[in-house]
Order: sequence, then C-alpha cells, then structure tokens
Amino acid sequence: ISQNRFNQVLGASTEAPPETLSQIENWNSYLQKYPSYLPGYLEIATLENSYGNKEEALKIIFKAKTINPNDNQLKLLEEQINKGN
Repeated sequence: ISQNRFNQVLGASTEAPPETLSQIENWNSYLQKYPSYLPGYLEIATLENSYGNKEEALKIIFKAKTINPNDNQLKLLEEQINKGN
C-alpha cells in the first residue's frame, strides 16, 4: 500500500472525505511499522469499501490473506464486499 494511494482515492468516483483519507494514511503508516497487524488491513479495507472503492478493498484483503488466510473476519468482509454490501 503506497503513498500514491492518497492521490488515487482523491480521483475515485466516490470521493472519501479528508478525515477518511487521513485514517487510511494513518493505518498505512502503522502497517509500515507493523506489517503483520491484521486489524489494520481490515480497517483500511472497510474504509475503502465504504466509499465505493471495492477493487482497492479487495486488494487489501488479498494482501492481508498472506498474513492469515484463515481469518474469519477477512472472509466475512470479502464476502460482504463481493455481495455489494
């Protein structure tokens, strides 16, 4: 998850408010220090999905699955995103 993500979100069709972008960037910074912290990935994926960035949310879930592919919360969130909820 790169610093460029901030600019990509700004160009999204459903633009997230600045406070949400700030939350995403804070989680990205945290995950750079603690890359195996699964709840951080869940938070980012949830935020991305809440503003219609389904593709980015699924990318984050895919990355999180490399940490723990059997995590139930990841599976549930992925199902919700794929169903459009």
